[in-house]
Amino acid sequence: MTSAAAADSASKEVFDLISQKGFKFEDELHELVNQEAVHFGDVAVQVGTEPGLLGPKTGDELVIFNPEDTGGAAINGVWEAKTGKQDLRKILDELGNAMANRDACVRIAVFGSPEVAPAPCPSPSTVTKRSWCSIKSTQTPVGSS
Repeated sequence: MTSAAAADSASKEVFDLISQKGFKFEDELHELVNQEAVHFGDVAVQVGTEPGLLGPKTGDELVIFNPEDTGGAAINGVWEAKTGKQDLRKILDELGNAMANRDACVRIAVFGSPEVAPAPCPSPSTVTKRSWCSIKSTQTPVGSS
């Protein structure tokens, strides 16, 4: 095997591990969100593998808020699950796209660990329509044993 072929093979393996980690984290997020949503009569739907209104798959979790709590209005929240490090501008852009793609008026970014959350992370109380949450995933990080 040539060094170029070995590098391609290693890159594919790392990509597959990262993709699997992301999908597992989305499953974990769905369980957490759904557990809370049912208490309020909201509906949590894992949508990360389905195209949205605009076509792309941006937005991993959709919460349809209970119409009894919204005055009968159809109000959705979108969650974006991240296991890889991203800068603040990139995640804000992605959240904006997810909001439009999933017809949501609330957007939340959830990071697999504090180390991958952007710094500085704005406080939800000082940023309109943006919330931030960091949870420690139960998964073993890529490259760990």
